[in-house]
Amino acid sequence: MLIKLNRPLLEVFILLVLGLTVGNYFLLDIISLNLLEGLAIVLVFIASYLWKQRSAKVKVIIYFLIFLLGFIYLQSVELSWQKDSLGEIIGNKVKLVAKVIRIVDKGYRKEYLLTDIRGVDRDIYSNKEVLLSTYKIDPKLRYGDIIEVDTKLELAKSQSNPGGFSYRKYLKQQGIYGIAKVNSYEDIRVIANRANFIIRTLFNLRQRITVLIEEYFPQPYNYILEALLLGDKSLLPDKIEDNFRKLGLSHLLVISGFHIGLISYLLYLIGNRLKFSKRLNLIFSLIFLTFYLIITGCQLPSLRAVLLIFLVLLGNYLERRVDIYNLLAGVGIVIVLINPFSLFTVSFQLSFGAVVAISYLTPIISNYLPLKNDKLNNLISGSLAAQLGLLPILIYYFYEISLLSVLSNLLIMPLISLVLWLGVFFILLALIKITIIAKLFAIIIRVVLFLVLRIVNMIVENFVTVLLVGKQAIVTIVLYYLIVYSLVKVLKPNLIPYSKNYKLHGKLIILIIVLMLIVQLGFSDVNGLKIIILSVGNGDGIYLETPSHQRILIDGGEDGREIIAYLKSRGVRSLDMVFISHFHADHVGGIIELIKEVRVDRIFYPPILEEDEISKKFFKLAKKKRIEVIKLFKGDNVKASQVEFKVLGPELPLINESPANNNSLVLKLIYKEFKVLFTGDLEVEGEERLLANGANLSSIILKVGHHGSDTSSSISFIDKVNPVLAIISVGRNNYGHPSRKIIKRFGKRGVKVLRTDYSGAVTLWTDGQRYNYQKFLLNK
Repeated sequence: MLIKLNRPLLEVFILLVLGLTVGNYFLLDIISLNLLEGLAIVLVFIASYLWKQRSAKVKVIIYFLIFLLGFIYLQSVELSWQKDSLGEIIGNKVKLVAKVIRIVDKGYRKEYLLTDIRGVDRDIYSNKEVLLSTYKIDPKLRYGDIIEVDTKLELAKSQSNPGGFSYRKYLKQQGIYGIAKVNSYEDIRVIANRANFIIRTLFNLRQRITVLIEEYFPQPYNYILEALLLGDKSLLPDKIEDNFRKLGLSHLLVISGFHIGLISYLLYLIGNRLKFSKRLNLIFSLIFLTFYLIITGCQLPSLRAVLLIFLVLLGNYLERRVDIYNLLAGVGIVIVLINPFSLFTVSFQLSFGAVVAISYLTPIISNYLPLKNDKLNNLISGSLAAQLGLLPILIYYFYEISLLSVLSNLLIMPLISLVLWLGVFFILLALIKITIIAKLFAIIIRVVLFLVLRIVNMIVENFVTVLLVGKQAIVTIVLYYLIVYSLVKVLKPNLIPYSKNYKLHGKLIILIIVLMLIVQLGFSDVNGLKIIILSVGNGDGIYLETPSHQRILIDGGEDGREIIAYLKSRGVRSLDMVFISHFHADHVGGIIELIKEVRVDRIFYPPILEEDEISKKFFKLAKKKRIEVIKLFKGDNVKASQVEFKVLGPELPLINESPANNNSLVLKLIYKEFKVLFTGDLEVEGEERLLANGANLSSIILKVGHHGSDTSSSISFIDKVNPVLAIISVGRNNYGHPSRKIIKRFGKRGVKVLRTDYSGAVTLWTDGQRYNYQKFLLNK
């Protein structure tokens, strides 16, 4: 053990986490890593030599050594990841042999997790994992199948916008290297099956349980029950998941400590009923929970819960004092040693954070709640403790606060607990084919779930459930936890009266609050105009913030997800103006989704020759939301404080050829001496009309029309605009956008070209005289 430490595992865990965290942000080359490994070996010998002295020097050396080992471990795993042989075939069509270890039904596609990957035509092997998706086909693969597949291995999409989501990082944290897809039966063949008998039996049991749930329950109750009992949310309707999130109930839809705790208690009751000995009850619980862990996919929250509950049960069996913090730290050490990247997942942080918060804060809160009923007191105190403890983490990742979390948990948790217990008995009855009683249990479960959905929907539809605050800085989170710690020190009951230094803690709390206010209010963006051309795939989505903080959007991409995520991360609850360049899905589709969630004052749009389905949908929704919609023509001006939008097109009569594109709203932004030209998807015919009318097109920055297509950006048009910087909003597509000819055309004129598919979001700042820009993906 370490020298006279009360919680050695906790201290080891903290030092290990610090090492892993630093290692995640400062990556070394192989030579530097080897030098650090040598240093670690030297420190081990020094600590061994000085161990008997038990001096402070030994303690410092051991602490630093643990930190260093965490740093080295993550560096080693990262280097192994970067040098993996799968990197040699990224982007190539290859023939691979691999083993199926997990199967997920997404409804419109099947996902198979593959490992033990070997190249058929190339000498490569990897024990990393690859996510294979099959579209339009169902090859009916089983766990343990060895398959031969012809596919193209790719890296998942990385984060390309501020506040956005990195699917690549998410998969990496799960240990998944890349993605692949197959659309034809000819490209996938089963050549053998090498499944572990026990695990294959458990996987088959999981599939059998899924079939039984779908047989006894209609939609969406079957999907909810699969989430609650099997940890499978793949088919859960987005609306249900979103409503649960708004009420702070998301933890109920994953296999977490709440579920494992209830099942563990049920096993305890069964063991007592069957008069198991203490030892037999421990073994019975361990075996059942291990099997359940495998059946549910060994998700991180359930792994944490099973390990922790087993250690608590073991401690009780051995009649040892249980220190929840020490045990939790031990579980954390095991998990980060299995997969160090799991430390940086929201699942890990929420799962461990919840246990710490409940354990640390519940006794304090319950002591001050004026409730005589102990069970109700503990339930409310636990909910408040979890909410207060996890608040900064939830804001950091999801940008909003659930206002009714405590009330919702009080209402819904007892009902979900009932569903879980009834669900376990239903599965047992259905498996052994006691059909009549199983049907009775199914009816009761459906009634309870119906009640749950009614309560959740009623609250969401009639009350303000969330407060959008935006992403907070790490320093704000640290200051928040310092305030909580200081308050606990003040409020915690003490056996020795007047032993607390209230004045010191009071001054510390005031100081921290002042620092937090300075961080929150004392810093702001550079004063001036800010424009961010977001990476929204093969579409347009441009956000502007004026010097007087008016918020403006030009187009919304196809689905609006990236834009909504960015606005939420900035804490933006409303937009003053929205411009729609034209009514194609890759420009207006996101606007339709956006106005469902964000308040918009005015929307400007161009005239159209004929309304189609998407424009009708937009106008109907705008009317429902009571948004003012204004049609713009050439010659109109729209002002937003010091920023002016001159409308250069379209004009009547409208162009008949490619009408939506060629009648795009053409806006020239003017802020003092700084000018930007936005052309939507304007093509050559529309450009020629602008040139013929002698429009003043001269601009410093050009948002290139039609995603860099060769149907736009004619030589005469570029010469007339004479930009310094051209920005192409483009993503993966089958149209050949942007055209190489257009890229060369700009290059010959000395125009700097940025592409959002390479650079990610491009952010511009200007004071009206000078400007600068920043690419989100700096490595491009």
